[in-house]
Amino acid sequence: MPESFVNPPPISFSEKPLDQAYRAVFESMDQGVFIINNSLAIIYLNPKAVALTQSTYGITYKVGDHVVESLPKNRHAFLYSLFNRVLAGETIAYDVEVPQEGSSSQWLHCADTPLYNDRQQVFGFSVLLSDITAQKGLEAAEAKQRELEKLSYQSRLLFEEFMQNAPLIGWITDDIGTIHYMNPAFLSLHGFMPADLGRSIYELFSAQGAVDFHLNDLKVLKDGQPQETIEKVELPEGNMQVQKVHRFPIKHQGVTMVAAWAVDITEQTILEGQLKRSLERYYYVNEATTDAIYDWKIGEERIYRGNSFDTLFGYIDQVVSLRDHFRNIHASDRKRIRGIYLDAVQDPLAMGWALEYRFRCADGKYKYVLDKATIVREKAQAVRVLGALQDTTEQKLLQAKLVRQEKEKKHEIVRSIIEAQEKERRKLSIELHDNVNQMLASCKLLLEVACDGGANALELTKRSFKGVSSIIKEIRKISHDLNPSALEDVGLIDAITEMTGVINAAGKMQINFRHVGLNKLALKNEDSIAIYRIIQEQVNNILKHSYATTASIELARDGAEIRLHLKDNGVGFDVKKAKKGLGIRNIQNRVDYYSGTLDLRSTKGAGSSLEIRLRLDGEL
Repeated sequence: MPESFVNPPPISFSEKPLDQAYRAVFESMDQGVFIINNSLAIIYLNPKAVALTQSTYGITYKVGDHVVESLPKNRHAFLYSLFNRVLAGETIAYDVEVPQEGSSSQWLHCADTPLYNDRQQVFGFSVLLSDITAQKGLEAAEAKQRELEKLSYQSRLLFEEFMQNAPLIGWITDDIGTIHYMNPAFLSLHGFMPADLGRSIYELFSAQGAVDFHLNDLKVLKDGQPQETIEKVELPEGNMQVQKVHRFPIKHQGVTMVAAWAVDITEQTILEGQLKRSLERYYYVNEATTDAIYDWKIGEERIYRGNSFDTLFGYIDQVVSLRDHFRNIHASDRKRIRGIYLDAVQDPLAMGWALEYRFRCADGKYKYVLDKATIVREKAQAVRVLGALQDTTEQKLLQAKLVRQEKEKKHEIVRSIIEAQEKERRKLSIELHDNVNQMLASCKLLLEVACDGGANALELTKRSFKGVSSIIKEIRKISHDLNPSALEDVGLIDAITEMTGVINAAGKMQINFRHVGLNKLALKNEDSIAIYRIIQEQVNNILKHSYATTASIELARDGAEIRLHLKDNGVGFDVKKAKKGLGIRNIQNRVDYYSGTLDLRSTKGAGSSLEIRLRLDGEL
């Protein structure tokens, strides 16, 4: 305790008793009143003082209590110093913050005034307490609001500075299309002037452009949510710009408007379109071709492989290292191929390569491949290689087979060719006479009538032209059907497989081909051609007349005979009438040549069945 308060004199409640009238006034006040003597003892306190100190400090004061000692010790030094000044005759006012447990602080305003006796001596002082917690809260809120307003103002200045210098195209419009803000990028893009601010978009843009603009604004205002769109904008020069536009609602003085910013994505859109088309072309080429396509990205030293690598070679990994790719090349070819690869990419004049070598499949077997590639360069530097591996194994084997046949059976091949030519000439003569010749005669007749210059001359000429086109198509078909090269090259089984494969790929009908006991059976070339022509004839009949969706071909060895069975799920037909047709007659002629049998069956709505048995010369 300070020296001035040591051994204080006995408490004197006042130099004069407190007047009853003053007491009544004090007790009716909304502020707490303390009267304290120079010993810091409470002479008087009104009910409000009791309530305030009780609610604030948790202390219940009464007359005679020492005003300081009941308070928290961390405040004692401050209060003694303060009260010394008051007892010295100084009037002091101050605010006190009293932290409250579990809640915000409570604030008191204290006004300490010295009290004088008749001799003008200070015998004590009064303390006037006011609860200013609400006022402090209001002041804090107002200060925070001022700070927010300051920050908002600064943010607005920063935003305006940003929009004035940003490359973004920015603007603000209202619900009727009036433009309230345009940044420099917007003004420059459309050739507007600052004086255009406040004008309607219907004055500034084309009619259709303004309508599209306004509809997008109205959608944002209706939904109350940001919207992102891709829009084409017509520029003053007449060209179009593609923009990505982000619109969002904002409020200004109680009015909801639409703010927007946009970026020019014209070049990006063009590049994306080109890339998309390029990827589509790559995808369709990859799906359509039977070649194994690869893409070697030189900087990564990786090779990206198409789906056909699985089909042709059994590899499912779509990305492999260049080293792994070389490992699959046959050891005898590897060094040569690696050298060609590396020399080509380093030679700025090299455009690509076309190489033949052996490539190992996933099952360890090797296939002959033709590797064709194109080098892509940037400033003469090779960056990638696009290529394809074509399986030429069958071609290689067939070439070797043809060489052996030429050496071993040259005489038989020549005889077979001559006989086949004679037979095909007879067939060609029949088809030309019965079909092409009749069509030509019809065209000739039509042209003769047209030459007379009648009213129908033009129509007859058109019909003649259409007939000539049909004749050309028929001759092409005859030429294709007469060509036996596929059969001679690959053999009967593979030729039939190729024929059915072409039909299946067309999608009009699916043919299932099954053969038993013929893989190791050597047939004469003329016998193979006969069987092939029978199948070809009946398949053509099915395609032309049956409306079938599926068919089957079974070719089997049955003891000393060859058995051929063709079925379809078509509409069926009258067997008696069918046997009179040229197609079945041609088949019957071939069967008769081999002293074979022909069994043709069909039921209306249940398809047809053709079973043929042939006994060929020599041992089977």
